[in-house]
Amino acid sequence: MRLVALTAAACSLFACVALAQETPAAGAATPAAAESDLPGTTVYSESKIRHHLETRGYTRVRRVEKDENGLWKGTANKGGTLGTFNVEKMGKVNFTPAS
Repeated sequence: MRLVALTAAACSLFACVALAQETPAAGAATPAAAESDLPGTTVYSESKIRHHLETRGYTRVRRVEKDENGLWKGTANKGGTLGTFNVEKMGKVNFTPAS
């Protein structure tokens, strides 16, 4: 009988500890996450964007800078063709060959 009482007490103690843990509110965001939720902005650094482009076959990546929306843009070669690129928030690269 004493074993049953001790087991019940231990279980209720663990349940109280589990209920006491707080989780952040769904609307609360950390400063870095809040910045990344802004329309168009990206949290990638210039070096990460360069690496992202190079792993996708872009060479001679030049003039990499953020535009007015906080997205990366610049010039590069792709398949021997020079053109401009911009990288969307989720990492998609849009390439426009030069005329």
